[in-house]
Amino acid sequence: MVKNPNTLEGNDTQKLPELTFETLDHDFAKITEGEKVEYDFKFTNTGEAPLIISEVKASCGCTTPFWPKGVIKPGSSDVIKVVYNSTGRPGQLARALW
Repeated sequence: MVKNPNTLEGNDTQKLPELTFETLDHDFAKITEGEKVEYDFKFTNTGEAPLIISEVKASCGCTTPFWPKGVIKPGSSDVIKVVYNSTGRPGQLARALW
């Protein structure tokens, strides 16, 4: 579950969006160098306000995230797709963490 305290204004009872992921990591297992693999991190807005994801960052240049650009209403679900490019990375393990 992800809740951004930086969005709090006023008191703690303000309605906020909240991300709840089905899983926070994925092991791609063995892949061949040069192969691109992808995984969809499924989440639900379990909060009480609409959610807008303005940015998602990867920890390295070999991974590219894609996220929904629209409003995600409370109770709605969507995915953040992660694409891992193994080109130039022989023998490295591929694991996506959220």
